[in-house]
Amino acid sequence: MCNKKIISIFFLISCMFFYFPKVASQSLNTPHYQFKKFTTDDGLSSNVINCVYKDSRGFLWIGTDRGPQRFNGSNFLSFRHLNADSTSISNEDIFAITEDRAHDIWFNSRDGVTKFNYQNNSFLIFTIHEQVSNHLDHRR
Repeated sequence: MCNKKIISIFFLISCMFFYFPKVASQSLNTPHYQFKKFTTDDGLSSNVINCVYKDSRGFLWIGTDRGPQRFNGSNFLSFRHLNADSTSISNEDIFAITEDRAHDIWFNSRDGVTKFNYQNNSFLIFTIHEQVSNHLDHRR
């Protein structure tokens, strides 16, 4: 009986010796993520966020119902529609964001698609009406 206890204790110690280092090393190798909540108090133009995209330059683009915003890790830069400026974003309610091979950023809104050009810091608007009209003109 005493031998069985000694064997059982030895077995338990052996399991702990081989198993626990693996568990400890797994927890050390697992990435640790930290989250921070941003609101309008921190510079967001709206607390309504429709989409988020990280571009090849490392900027985080946030599509809100009040225009796209670019976040550099510290500050938000807002882009708003200006009636008098044809190079501003077409519509502020942004539904999707992506990037093309030329590293231009594309936004989808209910008015169509808008391309942001980093080189001149401006927007080029492609409206649905223009695309249909151009397509019909080319078919004639």
